[in-house]
Amino acid sequence: MFNFRCTYCDSEIQGEYCHIGERVECPLCSSVQILPDPIIPQGSRYHGYKIEGLLGSTLLWTTYKIEGLDKFPNEDLILRIPTTFFHKNVRSVQRFYNAVIKAGTLDMPEFPALLDRCLLDGKVYFVFEYLKGFRSIAGLASGQRLIEYHEAVSIVGNIAKGLSKAWSNSLMLHKNLVPSNILVDENCNVKVLNLGIYEFLLKDYSLIENGFSVWDCRYVSPEFISSNSSDSPACDICSLGGIFYLLLTGRHPYDGLEPEEIPNAPVPNIFDADPACPPRLADIASRMMSKDLENRIYELRRLIECFFKLLKSGFGLEE
Repeated sequence: MFNFRCTYCDSEIQGEYCHIGERVECPLCSSVQILPDPIIPQGSRYHGYKIEGLLGSTLLWTTYKIEGLDKFPNEDLILRIPTTFFHKNVRSVQRFYNAVIKAGTLDMPEFPALLDRCLLDGKVYFVFEYLKGFRSIAGLASGQRLIEYHEAVSIVGNIAKGLSKAWSNSLMLHKNLVPSNILVDENCNVKVLNLGIYEFLLKDYSLIENGFSVWDCRYVSPEFISSNSSDSPACDICSLGGIFYLLLTGRHPYDGLEPEEIPNAPVPNIFDADPACPPRLADIASRMMSKDLENRIYELRRLIECFFKLLKSGFGLEE
């Protein structure tokens, strides 16, 4: 037996190891949830690394900050361990591993580098570079703009550059550009997390049928919602438009709408959230999020050119 906290009532309850990764009912509030993997204690050794602390846990994997011991001595690193739930439900785990490895070895600064891995039964893990100084932009959803306009332009332009290289070199799309997957540092450099894995996850209905869902309908394209169509950079550009909207306004696009309402809802008006937004920035964000593919900026090369012109002209602030 081991102790864990109910995700609904926050009570500490006990779980049996044999039921890890399966649906269980909380004996106190009767809520049904997935029994999580036990957390590795801080200070523990783990296959040549030292656990420094837990960074996060999802149905896909558990993430720790670690220190290299036998491997990469004294270096801070990131450890990601796929969950028992994932291994019990995924149809082709090897295809998932291949997707993680492909994205982690692109050797592009916009994506975290994969430094080590183990794919042996019972001890699968991935070790990535530690992203010192980077923070998630999810914290910028405060209801008001927290960064300067030129920072928003630089951040989204850098994301577009990374996506363009991944698409042109490897035909890789992201398919889940949400704030939690974007990290940025004080110089507007970006790290885009989880590239390449969502195309695989979208096709695994066994995972989805068992409660796995990581897509935020406020950020995905309308064609993705209506038909799961996401086979070109146009879908990522629409999501990136939502990211741009967040950076410009401090608000999520389509906030308050139900998923089924979003495909037919008008594109959010940036001026309703921030009347002072420079018109050129608002226009580009709206074109990125356009429901009509003919009106949407659908090529990453064109999008990068738009942002280059904004940077060259002083971010459009002269208007």
